[in-house]
Amino acid sequence: MNLQSVIVSVSVMAIIMIIGFLLERKTKPAIEAKQLIIQILVILAVPSVILNAIFQTEITDKVLSQMGLIFLFSVTINCLGILIGLVVAKISGFTSLKARQIAVLAGLGNTGFIGIPLCASIFGPMGGLLASIFDAGMSLTAFTVAVILLQEKMKFSLANFKPLLNPPVIAITFGLLFTISGFEAPSLIKQVSATLAGIAAPLAMLYVGLLIPSIFEKNKDVEKLQIKNVALPIFLKLLFMPVVTLLIMKGIPIDSFMKELIIIQSAMPTLTLATVLFVSYSNGDRSGLITVVTSTALSLLTIPVIAFLIQMFL
Repeated sequence: MNLQSVIVSVSVMAIIMIIGFLLERKTKPAIEAKQLIIQILVILAVPSVILNAIFQTEITDKVLSQMGLIFLFSVTINCLGILIGLVVAKISGFTSLKARQIAVLAGLGNTGFIGIPLCASIFGPMGGLLASIFDAGMSLTAFTVAVILLQEKMKFSLANFKPLLNPPVIAITFGLLFTISGFEAPSLIKQVSATLAGIAAPLAMLYVGLLIPSIFEKNKDVEKLQIKNVALPIFLKLLFMPVVTLLIMKGIPIDSFMKELIIIQSAMPTLTLATVLFVSYSNGDRSGLITVVTSTALSLLTIPVIAFLIQMFL
């Protein structure tokens, strides 16, 4: 992994996020406009990154083995992050519900519409493909472990799996089945997917930039919000967990490329869908939104730091 390529990729994302912030201040877009960006990301852009990666990668037995390992590591690391977040929050004196919310914020990252495009930019098409598999593992953890944890009466339901049938997962499944079957995608489809893949990272950062002003709105929730409610999950997500992951990866005999990708994915900012999970399964205070936006902004500084640590110690 080239540290310079990481810095350049993150710097571009930072500039686009600032542009989004300035656009929001200038135009005051309606909530529907922001929702449209998310829909384009989830339904078109991120699946296109995945398909573009699959179309450019020869799916061999080795690649399938790497995908399986990435998925297992993803589930393990995300569950470990939730567990560490829960333990640290409990020790820090948070109430049961708040500790569980912090665990989700600290354990689950935005490995989808930020992680996949960033890994594709840093590692190439293969990076985008394996990053999408890591995101699938994160999604499985989010809609099972996290959902159960956030409920007042912890219970398991098959309905929790329904959100897993989303466009990125469908893109992975369709793309792999199509490729393994021996068929080659038409050049037009390849061109469309490559073009749409290019808008994923810019749209993601524009969206985050559009959200920034909302966290500074004066209201009672923000006034009551304690700094540690946000600072603790951000510290755990952006710094502590990537370092823990680096230490774990250092002792595991797999390709360096896979180790680097897993660590970078573990360094992604807090999962955007955390705010949706809070509203759906527990009280939806603003700490989730503030943590998501703040961690995304700060990750533009911490990701290069983690990349530097990878080069130094991995």
